[in-house]
Amino acid sequence: MFNLELTEIDGKEAVCISDIHRDEFVFKLFSMVFGEDKENGKMSYIDIPYTIRIGTDTFCFSSYLSDWSNDLDKIRHSIEHYIYTGETAIDLCYEDSPAQIIMRRKHVNQWVSEDGSQRRFQEKSFASVVVRPDDFHSREGYHLFGFCEERQVIREIYEALLNVGRISFFYSKELKDAWWISPNVFYNSIKSPIIEDYISPRKEKNADKATLRQMYADHILTMYADANAFIWDEENASCGNVDKDDTVEIYFDEKTYNLHVPGLYKWLHDFYAATDFVKGKVGDDFDVDAWHKQGRALAAEMRRQLPPSIDFWYDYPFEDEKNRGKRAQLIYNE
Repeated sequence: MFNLELTEIDGKEAVCISDIHRDEFVFKLFSMVFGEDKENGKMSYIDIPYTIRIGTDTFCFSSYLSDWSNDLDKIRHSIEHYIYTGETAIDLCYEDSPAQIIMRRKHVNQWVSEDGSQRRFQEKSFASVVVRPDDFHSREGYHLFGFCEERQVIREIYEALLNVGRISFFYSKELKDAWWISPNVFYNSIKSPIIEDYISPRKEKNADKATLRQMYADHILTMYADANAFIWDEENASCGNVDKDDTVEIYFDEKTYNLHVPGLYKWLHDFYAATDFVKGKVGDDFDVDAWHKQGRALAAEMRRQLPPSIDFWYDYPFEDEKNRGKRAQLIYNE
């Protein structure tokens, strides 16, 4: 049974659910993607376009992240605030008007088993998420609303913002410093040990977060299978290779990191053998899902052998049409 109550969002009535007791509760996936401006058909280096979706609904919210009006520390603090308090409002400014991602922690008692005449329930937390448009888009007359897995939402927002700095969305040769900060500074302004402890799979959390209030990545590496390379640095330069004995050499800043990742050479060359780089596609009989599953496991092993000052991402090759355009994933220490 649902227990429904009415609440107000910006003076408008909205239905919320409290004290839910049901056998099954399905959450919607939250997605946030920075990318090309669909209206203008090209990248903007000043106002960075993004799109937010909740679930598979056709409705979405698209706007821009402006260079001069966003406080990156405040955005990071707002994400962290949800982890501690269970509620937050994350402001993403387009010019001087913020769009808001409003999150509130809710609970559901989910049926897990039945022992004789007694039914057992397990409490599960989830997030009610409202996306409120900025003033430039409020004329469209709707908010996005849905119930989502807490960690999935936090991870999606966090990694989407980190990804802006990872691939230098706002950098161009014509506008070298389109924003007032470098991509690395943007990246490290968002990076947070509190958020990563919350969403990462590692079993041992950082007990003393006060000593790790802010953390910095000296370098950002991406594992991305290409015709001639598979490890790239934050300046999109190839910086690694793998030998037949699965020895990996990663080099930058006059330093070399030697890793041993069993199975990596075969994994990479299986992709090469199945891919037509001229046509830009993998063969129809190549199991890309199994290949990516193995790739993420290999990336996790590389992450384990690299120092904490290096962030490591796993990205999807262009030739993989099934996953083309999907955002890269940050690999966490387990």
